[in-house]
Amino acid sequence: MEIEIGTRPEQVFQRVLRAQLVVAEVMGVPLLDLCRNTRGDSHAALARQMAMYLCHAVFAVSINAIAGAFGRDRSTVRHAIRRIDFDREADCECDRIFAWLETSLRRMGDFDV
Repeated sequence: MEIEIGTRPEQVFQRVLRAQLVVAEVMGVPLLDLCRNTRGDSHAALARQMAMYLCHAVFAVSINAIAGAFGRDRSTVRHAIRRIDFDREADCECDRIFAWLETSLRRMGDFDV
């Protein structure tokens, strides 16, 4: 799933930032921890993976764009998406949480953060 042709870079930025803000709030992790170029603690790393997953699943942001936005390698983003997919399949509660997060982000629509 790649971001549609013609999407402006500022739209991608807004979508990534929206996912980061929601995950930071829900997970109780400072927004800066999601953007650091170091891994951080396991809680921050999980929150970052969640935000990467939501960027891809909800907004169809490309792997390359997510990697650039988070300052990570594409393989790191692919790993995050696979991990969350696995967790959702293995845990009904995790799946419910992500369904809620996805719905919440979609309801926010496209507006400037």
